[in-house]
Formats: sequence, C-alpha cells, structure tokens
Amino acid sequence: MASGGVSLGTTATGTVVERPLSDGTAEVTVLVHTANAFVYVTDFNLNPLFGNTPPEVAAGAAAGVGKCLLHVVFINSAPGAPLPDLLDVFLSGGTRFIAMSSTATGPLNANFGVSTGTLGFFQMTQTGVLQSHDSGGPRGDFFPAEHINLTVAGQ
Repeated sequence: MASGGVSLGTTATGTVVERPLSDGTAEVTVLVHTANAFVYVTDFNLNPLFGNTPPEVAAGAAAGVGKCLLHVVFINSAPGAPLPDLLDVFLSGGTRFIAMSSTATGPLNANFGVSTGTLGFFQMTQTGVLQSHDSGGPRGDFFPAEHINLTVAGQ
C-alpha cells in the first residue's frame, strides 16, 4: 500500500530505442509493458461498465486488473535529448505511430446488463498511424485498427 491507497502490485517495464535522423532530430521508439494494472471501462456517457473507480477500490470494491503493451514512435528534438511526456508528444502532433493492447478481468457493472460483480473480460487493441497529411499519412481515421471487446468471462 502506498500513499494510503490500495496496491494492485502493478509493475511496468520497457525499452527506448533511438535512431538519429539526417535533420538532427531522432526517431524514438518506446515500448512499455505493464502487469497488474488498474482497468476501468465506461460507455460514451461515462456510465461504468467494468471495474470500479479508484475511490471505490480504496473502499474495498474489486478492481479490474490486467496487462497492457504500449508502443509509441515519435520524433524527438535531438539524439540523446530528454524524453518528453508522451501525452505532450501526442497532443503536439509529434507522434508517428501509437498502438496499445490490453486484456483484463474484473467485475462487470449492472450498466452492462448483468448482475453487478459478474466476472468480466476486457480486451482492447488500438493502432494509430499519426503521420501528418503532408508526409503521406492517413487522411481519414488515424486509428484504422480498433478492437474493443467486453464480455462475461468465459463467453
């Protein structure tokens, strides 16, 4: 338990590979693997479907827990430059590629149409090719490969 919260035993490992580019910048590839990570799923109206919120888990409710792989490729200012916050890179348009896959088990909520607490299984894969239009990147959906599956475990 840390900072008064509940520990799920979450671990994160990863790698960073940098490739110098001819213009003095660097292409950076980041891979992050997490295990025992907190997972909470809502619908578009933010109605809970899977897992419980952090305050609910801290109060003793069951958590949705799973594993995740994050793969990001972006341009950094120079080889050896400090790694920026990945959210800042994504929002600034510097990301070339992003993919995330995750699986988790945990309690489903009545909003899913089952009894609250029914064991659920969550699987998500999203792949985004985020190059600019000028570089020949996609002109429509920047996430052409998306798969989200939430179901009663074992079905």
